[in-house]
Amino acid sequence: MRILALNCGSSSLKFQLFELEMKDGGITDERALARGDIERIGRDDAACRFSRIGGVEFSAVRAEKNHRDAVHTVLDWLREQEGLLQQGAPAVDMIGHRFVHGGERFREATPIVAELLPEFERLNRLAPLHNPHNLAGYHAAFQEFPGARHVAVFDTAFHRTIPPRAYFYGTPYAYYEKHGVRRYGFHGSSYQYIAERLPQLIERPPETIHAIAAHLGNGCSTCAIAGGRSMDSSMGFTPLEGLIMGTRCGDIDPALPLRLMEYESLSIEEMDRVLNKESGLLGISGVSHDLREVLARQADDPRARLAIDVFCWRIQKSIASFMPALDWRLDALVFTGGIGEKAQEIRARVVNGMRGLGAMLDAERNALACGDCETWITAEDSSIAAYVIPANEELIIARETARALTQF
Repeated sequence: MRILALNCGSSSLKFQLFELEMKDGGITDERALARGDIERIGRDDAACRFSRIGGVEFSAVRAEKNHRDAVHTVLDWLREQEGLLQQGAPAVDMIGHRFVHGGERFREATPIVAELLPEFERLNRLAPLHNPHNLAGYHAAFQEFPGARHVAVFDTAFHRTIPPRAYFYGTPYAYYEKHGVRRYGFHGSSYQYIAERLPQLIERPPETIHAIAAHLGNGCSTCAIAGGRSMDSSMGFTPLEGLIMGTRCGDIDPALPLRLMEYESLSIEEMDRVLNKESGLLGISGVSHDLREVLARQADDPRARLAIDVFCWRIQKSIASFMPALDWRLDALVFTGGIGEKAQEIRARVVNGMRGLGAMLDAERNALACGDCETWITAEDSSIAAYVIPANEELIIARETARALTQF
């Protein structure tokens, strides 16, 4: 069967087209046929990079007004490739859609039917930078493939195993009952891939591994994983909580937005924009939300250096906070996401900041890690092994899509 995985981000779209074989409800073989991404959606200089595995590659800079247009661009390109989606080729059987927030109800991948769409729309308020785009991607794909089976794969689903002691806030219990106020965790497909891939990579049973994974990109988070299950996450009720990110503030004093709204005469919408779109690396540095640009300026710009210092410190602090969730045992630290895979300086600062725990970086291995391959970056005698494992959220989306449709 052919499964198209669509991963709509806040301003991006990633996709992969897979051929999967299943037997007795399990996946027996999987093969990627094509992949690609579109960045800077909403701008006139959106970057498109598509490739057919072992074949043609395509790149262009063009205007992509919104995620609907981006999905149509992807589907048009796939149809142009002989043997993929054009007329006469094997049809796409399933389309898996990443949804960031599933709330309290959606705790596993779920087939999308018309009756559920109002509930999906109500989730938009919990992840306003992502869920509306996830839903727009679904509508665009359904328009072109109404006969395919569509499945929502939720970032929050992997974190359903977080215990109540870790997900409850100190707010009145009634808010949990009425509004689902609790910590959910995100980047679930990325962490699920790590949880499935790490045991294979180090050749150990999943139940024996206590790990912390750091998904670092424009959005950043950390996750404590024990026995292949999420035990805690740095993100909370929304993807705003936790680490410093490209434009998101991460953890702050809860009273701070109230005071800033008073001092600056800000509305709720304006305060939301400040916290989600004007903070983080951009807000501290005044340079950019793009870590590459901030790193390039740090030698001559004190605010750029400050942004990097705060960014790395928050990651180290988050890692340390997860030790109780792992029974004070850490076997592996995993970096993933665009920054985690490509920014060797950030990895070095984080690992070197853990020397008190016996972590020892291998500088040569770290320098060779470029984001295209799985890499071990610590020394032979390091008490904690650190790895770079490139994210493959689309593979998890495809797997979960196939599994969901065998259960319904």
